[in-house]
Amino acid sequence: MSGNPFNIMNPANPMNSNRMGQIKNMIGMFRNSNNPMQLFQQMAMTNPQMQPIMNRIRQGQNINDIFQEVCQQRGINPQEIMNLIKG
Repeated sequence: MSGNPFNIMNPANPMNSNRMGQIKNMIGMFRNSNNPMQLFQQMAMTNPQMQPIMNRIRQGQNINDIFQEVCQQRGINPQEIMNLIKG
């Protein structure tokens, strides 16, 4: 896995403490950002794996549904992520 803090979507890697640490770092970056949407867009530009997700968002698909589906595809428990976000 590369040093990119946004590269958490590799389906070959099971959820582990390293990945959870990366997710926590990313959540912290969003919380500390003056413009979280701009940060998200930057993530999408630097991580090609985000492009299909961005396309689905642009098409008007429900973000929560996309989140749940991507988590399932990647072997990530979505509730763990939600718990981290809620702090």
